[in-house]
Order: sequence, then C-alpha cells, then structure tokens
Amino acid sequence: MADLTTISIEFIDRAIQEKLKEIADSVADPSDLMDEIGQIVLLGTDLRWGNEVDPNGIRWAEDSAYTRAQKIAKGRIDKIMQDTGRGRASIHYQVNKDKVVIGTNVGYLVDFQLGTNGQKKRVFLGVSKDDETEIMLAANAYIQNAINS
Repeated sequence: MADLTTISIEFIDRAIQEKLKEIADSVADPSDLMDEIGQIVLLGTDLRWGNEVDPNGIRWAEDSAYTRAQKIAKGRIDKIMQDTGRGRASIHYQVNKDKVVIGTNVGYLVDFQLGTNGQKKRVFLGVSKDDETEIMLAANAYIQNAINS
C-alpha cells in the first residue's frame, strides 16, 4: 500500500474570531430573552384564562350551580375560576439571568392548578404549543440579532 500524503492548512482569521467572541459575549446574559419569554407565557396564560382552557386547549371544569348562583347574586364575574379577577390578575413572572419563573402569590390557585382540597382541577399555568412557537421565534430573533450586531 502506498503511503498517504497529508496536507494540513491552518487558517486564522482574526475578524472571524473577533465576531464569534462578540456573539458569545452578547448572548452570555440572556435576561432580555428571558423577559420576552416571560411576556409571551404571561400573555398566553391570560388569553387561555379568558377562554377558560388549559395550555392544551382543554376546557376547564364548569363552576358548580351553587358557585354560579353565588357569583350572580353578588354581581361578580360569571366566568369559570373568576369572581373578582384577583386570581387572574395575580399571575406574574420573574426573570434572572438564565431563567424565567411564572406563577402567582394567591395561595388558593394552587388548589385549582393541582385539583387539591376539593377543587376541580383547572390547569392555568403551563406552556402551550402556541407559546412554544412564539418562544422559539423570540430565541431565533435573539440569536440573529447577536449575529447581526
């Protein structure tokens, strides 16, 4: 067998190296992206709350006849899992450098989310397929902006 000849070429382009470093530096702190993701999921949650569906589009369990009658008698909001609007308004998000946390500080909503303490399970927190699509678009735009800057 004949010996193979190997040729090695090393190409060092300082401009390319500098650009790659700029891109890496610009995405090192993705808190702006995390904030955008928080806004996307918060908006999706609010829209689903208005439509009375979970992140998979499944309709929430109806209020009992007693609960509906109480809401109507008090002149309250006649929608599932709404009375004064406090719960829906309590959904918020917090961002740090590399994550976003979405939740509520209203304790009784945990029972709805998990279906505990005698409450019908009505999942309101989560990421829908539409949210996932929007998040991927935001992430792609974030990366593209880093490349273009």
